[in-house]
Amino acid sequence: IPTDGKRMPLAAVKIMASDLPTVVVLNNSQAMSPQNNLSSVEQVHIFAVASKLGGVGIKSGDYKAEINGIDVNNTETVNLLVDSIVE
Repeated sequence: IPTDGKRMPLAAVKIMASDLPTVVVLNNSQAMSPQNNLSSVEQVHIFAVASKLGGVGIKSGDYKAEINGIDVNNTETVNLLVDSIVE
């Protein structure tokens, strides 16, 4: 999501928990809409969610990880450990 407070994701990838660990490369091909993509901002907050029910969004009881303020031009690997329970 953009760092400017808008909560709409710019890009998303859905994977199965059984596929973890994995490497995900986020770019404009995963954009949620053509107008709002990763190229439209300079920094983002990155979230990973393991849904208990397999649905979209973050719900109570799900597991999550987040890293804030990542430059979209960053080419280094960012590691997320999904270990926090959503309350």
